[in-house]
Amino acid sequence: MATNNNVTTGWVGWVYFAGVLMVLRGISQAFLGITALINKHYLFLTGSNHGVVVTNAHAAAWGWVDLIVGILVLGAGFSLMHGSSWARIFAVVFIGASFLINMAFVSVFPVWAIIAMIVDVFIIYALVVHGREIAG
Repeated sequence: MATNNNVTTGWVGWVYFAGVLMVLRGISQAFLGITALINKHYLFLTGSNHGVVVTNAHAAAWGWVDLIVGILVLGAGFSLMHGSSWARIFAVVFIGASFLINMAFVSVFPVWAIIAMIVDVFIIYALVVHGREIAG
C-alpha cells in the first residue's frame, strides 16, 4: 500500500497563521523596543497590582531586548511562511515560551491568557505535525 506524502491538509493554514502572527508580533515588539529607547521616561506596566512593573531605569535595557527579539521573530515569521526548517524550530520554542508566559498572566488577564494559550497549542500542533507540508 503506497502512501502519498505530498498531501496538503488544512493545517497548513495554521502554519501560515503562525507565520503571520510572528510577523505581527515581531513588528509590535520592535516598535515597543524603539519606543523604550527613544522615550527615556517609558514604563513597562500591567493594569493591576498583580502584574510586573519595570521602572524607566531598566527601560533602555528592555528596549534593546525587545528590539532584538522583535527583529528575530519578524525574520522567523517570514521564513516560516517560506517553509524554513529552522524557523519551525524557532517558532515552536517561541510559541512554547508564549504559552508559559500566558500561564503566568492567567491571574491578571484570565480570558485573554486562556484564549492565547489555546491558540498557542493549535499553532504548536500545526507546526510539529504539519509543518513540512508548507515546505513543498
